[in-house]
Amino acid sequence: MTLESQAQVKCPECGSERLNKSGFRYRSDGSRIQRYKCPLCRYRFSEAHVKLNVGRQLREVSNPTPNHADGLVADRDFSSEKAVDCLSFNGSEDVASHTVTATEKSLNLLCLYSRERQLGDPRGPKKLETSTTGTKSVGDARKPSVEAQIVNYLIYLKNNGRADSTIEAKDFQLRRLVSLGADLNDPETVKRAIASLDKSESYKLLLSISYEGFASKNGITWTRPAYKQRDKLPFLPHESEIDALIAGCGKKTATLLRLIKETAMRLGEAWQVEWIDFDPENRKVVCNHPEKSSKARAFTVSPELTQMLQALPHNSQFIFTCSRQPVTKEDRKVHLAHIRRPKGLLGKQRMQVARKLKNPRIAQIHFHSLRHWKATKMKHQGFDIFDIAAFLGHRDIKNTVVYVHLEKSSYPDGGDDYTSKAVTTKAEKLALIEAGYEFVSIDPDGTQYFRKRR
Repeated sequence: MTLESQAQVKCPECGSERLNKSGFRYRSDGSRIQRYKCPLCRYRFSEAHVKLNVGRQLREVSNPTPNHADGLVADRDFSSEKAVDCLSFNGSEDVASHTVTATEKSLNLLCLYSRERQLGDPRGPKKLETSTTGTKSVGDARKPSVEAQIVNYLIYLKNNGRADSTIEAKDFQLRRLVSLGADLNDPETVKRAIASLDKSESYKLLLSISYEGFASKNGITWTRPAYKQRDKLPFLPHESEIDALIAGCGKKTATLLRLIKETAMRLGEAWQVEWIDFDPENRKVVCNHPEKSSKARAFTVSPELTQMLQALPHNSQFIFTCSRQPVTKEDRKVHLAHIRRPKGLLGKQRMQVARKLKNPRIAQIHFHSLRHWKATKMKHQGFDIFDIAAFLGHRDIKNTVVYVHLEKSSYPDGGDDYTSKAVTTKAEKLALIEAGYEFVSIDPDGTQYFRKRR
């Protein structure tokens, strides 16, 4: 039976059922898998990405490889069993429109693994107890697989309130160590795998910190190698290059770039801005979903950006959405999973603009580059370091100090972009001082000159 006869194929990105066939993907065993391309969002995928109805206990048709957990799904009825509380799938819900992350798939596998060990063993149910090292101490002395240990650790992080983005990052980093040939139960192999990487010390430190939490959870003695964080100044584009990139992008990407340029929000913060956070009459935009423990903040935007935001379609409660058709309410987790779409679009469009203008610097611009540019520009304009920290949402002033060094390196001569004023009266001088102007010189007739960076 074909996939189309079992379940309607839908685009994993926008949920559209209008799809075009786009060739085949060939497996190592010679079999082939149909590929599709969505004409709406232009996302290309194969049958392996299409999830079937969980309530019917179907597996992915394009994966013929025998799998213990897959067999459990086909043979047993879990419609009355409660899923992991971090997932939002119901037994009768069609998950074809959901975006399932690798972490959620791992958590599902652990649930099936645990139920089979306790209920599906032909020798009868076993009473399992998990010690601090993750070993089964009663009835079965065998240790769980590395896969089960990783998923146990991810559930531990979830139960302790860690963000989904943090959990996915830890999952990726631990599996990266496994792919390098490291045995996560042997710290020496982990050290050897990290040391063999041709990467920066900062990246090696990141892997070491990720494994440190895993080792602590599983009772493994681990001494972190002496890697150190190597700080470097970020790439800072010119304003003319940013404006050229905005002019060369599509409507939605250009609006997102302009918003980040004026507000210095992180991409994830701008991606979660809702229509209720936007006040076009007063030209206000509120960041109510800050990342990295930052503070919520409000911004006044330009009339041009206000018009660009109002021109976007209202297809969701979010201003920036991948949905091409109006939806009542878009799930926030699904919306955040779609954040890779603007990243991919910017990667393509900036290369086109860079080739057209013959400026390779434009190809180096990321969404976060605009945040660095705005903070450096504010420092150059004479804003206090505490005002910049409040504008960026920083809770620790140490994170803002980097822009002091970035401003000095970007404007080695102090810059020559000033607004100058000449005054003679005391009231005029006081008004300029309150506006942030600095004194330059005075003429013999008493005329005083002030200047302020634009």
